[in-house]
Amino acid sequence: MANELDDGGGPGGLGASRRAFLRATGGFALSGALLGSAGSVAADGEAEAELEELIAEMTLEEKVSRTHGADGGPEGVAGYLTGIERLDVPGMVMADGPPGASLGTPTTDFPHPVAAAATFDRELVSEEGRAIAREAKTEDVAVLLAPSLDLFRVPTHARGGETYGEDPFLAGEMAREYASAVQSEGVVATLKHFVAYNQASTTGNVLDYFSYSEHNVIVDERPLREIYCRPFREAIVEGGAGAVMPAYTRINGTFCSENDYLLEEVLKEDWGFDGLVVSDWGGTHSTVDAAVSGLDIEMPSAEYFGEALAEAVENDELWVGNVDEQVRRGLRSQREIGALDGDRKGSDPVRGTDEHFSLARRMAEEGSVLLKNEDDLLPLDDDVTDVALVGPSPTEFKNDVGGSDSVTGIRYVGPADGIQAAGGDGVSVTAVATDRYELAGPTDFTPAGGDGEAETKSEGENTDETANADGTESETGTEAATTTGPGDASEGENGVANGNGFAAEYYANADWEGSPELVRREKSVDLTEADLERFDDADAVSVRWRATYTAPETGTFAFLLTSQGASTLSVDGETVVDNEGGGFAGPKSEEATLDLTEGETYAVSVEASGAVPVSLEVNPPSSLDEAVSAAAEADVALVLARTDTFYGDDRHEFELPGNQNTLVDRVAAANGDAAVLLNTETPVAMSWIDDVPAVMQVWFPGQEGGAALGSLLFGDVSPSGKTPVTFAESMDDYLPGEVVTLPDDGRAYPGVRGNVFYDEGVFVGYRHFDEADIEPLFPFGHGLSYATFDYGEISLSRSETTPDEGLTVSLDVANESETTAREAVQLYVSEVNPAVERPPKELKGIAKVEVPAGESRAVDIELGRGAFEYWNPETENWTVNPGEFEILVGSSSRDIRHDASVTVVEGE
Repeated sequence: MANELDDGGGPGGLGASRRAFLRATGGFALSGALLGSAGSVAADGEAEAELEELIAEMTLEEKVSRTHGADGGPEGVAGYLTGIERLDVPGMVMADGPPGASLGTPTTDFPHPVAAAATFDRELVSEEGRAIAREAKTEDVAVLLAPSLDLFRVPTHARGGETYGEDPFLAGEMAREYASAVQSEGVVATLKHFVAYNQASTTGNVLDYFSYSEHNVIVDERPLREIYCRPFREAIVEGGAGAVMPAYTRINGTFCSENDYLLEEVLKEDWGFDGLVVSDWGGTHSTVDAAVSGLDIEMPSAEYFGEALAEAVENDELWVGNVDEQVRRGLRSQREIGALDGDRKGSDPVRGTDEHFSLARRMAEEGSVLLKNEDDLLPLDDDVTDVALVGPSPTEFKNDVGGSDSVTGIRYVGPADGIQAAGGDGVSVTAVATDRYELAGPTDFTPAGGDGEAETKSEGENTDETANADGTESETGTEAATTTGPGDASEGENGVANGNGFAAEYYANADWEGSPELVRREKSVDLTEADLERFDDADAVSVRWRATYTAPETGTFAFLLTSQGASTLSVDGETVVDNEGGGFAGPKSEEATLDLTEGETYAVSVEASGAVPVSLEVNPPSSLDEAVSAAAEADVALVLARTDTFYGDDRHEFELPGNQNTLVDRVAAANGDAAVLLNTETPVAMSWIDDVPAVMQVWFPGQEGGAALGSLLFGDVSPSGKTPVTFAESMDDYLPGEVVTLPDDGRAYPGVRGNVFYDEGVFVGYRHFDEADIEPLFPFGHGLSYATFDYGEISLSRSETTPDEGLTVSLDVANESETTAREAVQLYVSEVNPAVERPPKELKGIAKVEVPAGESRAVDIELGRGAFEYWNPETENWTVNPGEFEILVGSSSRDIRHDASVTVVEGE
C-alpha cells in the first residue's frame, strides 16, 4: 500500500509527464479525431470540420475568453462562459445541482442523491434527471453541475448526502441513468468531483475561500481505478456525460485540476472522453500546467486562464493548439445538446409541474429506509389518534448543507403537515420544537478577565450605555458612560464595568497579541460590523470574550457557536468547539453539549479571528421538557432528529448534535411506542438504538418529504429503500486505518497535516466490514418492509462462461404478505480462489421489483465482464482470472438468501 508521497510516475504523481510537455510545445497534434473514441461525437468528420472553421475565425483573445468564467447569464446561477456574438457562438449558463436545478428562483427540490441511491431504482433516477434538465432549461442553462460521484468513505463527510453511497457499481448505475437523462434533454451533465473527493475538510493548512480542503490523497492505482473512478467511467462510457469537474483535492501530490494522469491518460485516452473539463470554483492553481494537463475552463473567473493564458501563448510557453483544443471541447459540448444551432435537444422547458412533484414524492418514499421495526410499531395502527412529533424543528426538514447542493423548492410539505394529512381528521399531531437557542447571557453570565480601559456596549450593541475608549461621548450622541482603568471597576475583574455578561477584549491583530485596544462589557457574544468600525485601519482584528457561567439547572446544555472567521469556545480551560469558520457559503455553526450542575459556575471563553458575525447561543435542558411531556401523553411519539452539517466542513462528531441523544433517551423512557426519524445526510451514532422499537432513515427528502413520510408511517406505501452505505456502531469501524473526528489527526481520516492515506486499498464500505469481520449496526443494502419476501432458488443460464459471454441469473421473488410492496434484489459476486487480494464479495447486479400481495415475480439479472474483473496495475488493464466464482443473491450484503457457482474460462 502507498505510505509516502508519490514523487511522480505513479497515478496522479508529481510533475508533468512527457505527454504534457509535448502538448505544451506542440510536439504532437491535438485533433479531436485523435483524442476521440470510436463512435464518439469527435469521430463525426463533418461536424468536426465545422468546429475547426469556427476556431480558425477566432482571435486569440476570443479563444481565451472561452476558457474561463465571466459575468453574464441569469442572476442566481452558478456561473457563465461567455459567447462570441460575431460568430453566433452562444454563451453557456451553468447551474448547480444535483437534487434539482439551482437557478436562484424556486424549482423542484428532489431528495438528495444518497436517498436516490437508496431507492435502488434506475428508472426513478432517470426520470429525475430528465425533470431537472427540463427545469434547468427554463433559465437557458446549458451546463448542469451534477451529478456528484464521490463515494461515501466516512460518515462525517459534509457532502456525503451528495454521494450515491459507498459502492462503485451502485453509484455507477445511478450516475449513468442521471447523466444520460440530463444529456437527452439538451443539457450537459457534469460529473463531479473527479476524483477521490471523499471528505470536505482535514487537518493542516488547506483552507481557502472556496475549498475547505485541498488535501492530498495518497492512494494506489488499483483502488483509484476499481473504487473511485468506476462511477465516472460508467457515466462517461455508457451515460454519455458531456463534462467533468476535477476535485479540489490532490492525488499523490498533484492537484486534480492539473493532473495529467487523471485528465489525459485516464479520462481522455482510456475512456475516450471528448467533452469539457471545467474546474470547481477556485480549483485552478496554474496556467500552463493546468492547460496542458487537460483542464479546459477555469471557474468562476480568469485568475489563471485569462490574460495569463494569452501571455503564455505569446511568450511561447504554451502552444496555441492547446488553447484551440480547450475551445474545441467547449464547442463540442454545446453542439451535442443542440445549443450551437439553436435547436436544443429534448422536450420544452418547464418547471414545477404536478408530474415533477409526484416524482419527488415517489423518490422520497422509495428512498426512505426502515432500519428497525420491533413489534411492528409501523405502520401506525388505526387506533392511533394522538401523535407527538418532537425534535429540533419538527415542522420542517433539513434539506441541504447550505452550498451548491442547496435548491429553493417551489413548495415544501413539512413533516408535521405530512403526517397530519396522512392521518386525517381522526389523528391529532402535536409538534414541539426543542431548538430554543438564545444568545448566551446576560442572566447567568458574569464578566471575567480583561486588561486596559473598559467601556460598555450601547443598547443597540447589547447594553444600556456607550462610550469611546477615552471616555468621550460616542458618535451616536448617547451620553458617555464613565470608563475605568484596570482594577477600578466596582464589579467584575480587571477593569470590567458593572453588570452581567462578558468581558470583551479587542485586539488590532489576528492572534490576540499584546494589549487589547479595547476592553468593555457586553451582554452577549454577538459581534457585528458595527463593533469593528473603529478598527477599519487595522490589518486584522481578534476578539476574546470571557465570563463565568452559573448553570440555572442541572442537565445537558447545548452551546452553538456561529462565526464567519475561525472561532473557539472553551469551558474551564478545555476547548469544546473548534469552528474553522465559513467560506463563500456564509458563516458556519458548530455545536457542543455539556452536562452541567445547577448552581455550579464554569469559566467560559470565546475567541474569534477574522470576520463577522460571531455569536454564542445556549439551549438549556428545560427546552426538552415540553417535548417529553407531549411524548408521554401521545399514543405514539416520533423524534425527528437531524445533523447540523455545514457545506464544505465535515462534521466534528459522529453523534447527533446538541441535546438530541438526551431527547431520544427521555422520549423513549416516557413512551414505549417511540420511533426515531433520522433527517441526516449520512449515518450517525445511535447510543439509544436498543431503547426505541423503530428507526427510519429519511435522509434529506426534498420538498415533498412530509407527504412521503406520512404515507410511509400510516402504511399507504410500504418502505422499500435500502441502505447505500454501511451503518456502523462507531466511527473507527469504517476503515482499517486510524479514524478520528476533527480537529485531531488520523492517518486514514481526517489525515495528518493535509495528507490522507487510503491504506485500505479496495476495502471500503461493506468490503472492509466483510474482510475484517466487523458486525455493522445495519449492513449495506439493508432495509425492512411491511411485506415479507421469499426468494426462490437461483438458476444460471450457463454453468461455464467466458468474461465477454457473461450469464443471466434468474429467480422468483414471492410476496407472502397482504401488502403490495417493492423489493430491491441484490446480486453479489465472489471469486473463490483469487490470485490477488479481493473483497469477499462485491455488488454486481440490482433489480427493483414490485410484487403484489400473495403473488410472485420473476427476476433476471445480467452479468457481463465487469462482474468478474479487477484492475491489474502490472498490465495496466482490467483483468479476469479464469476460475470459480460464487453468485450470491440476497436482500442485503449480510442477508444472502441463495447462492450458486459459475466457472469462468478464457475466451477465444
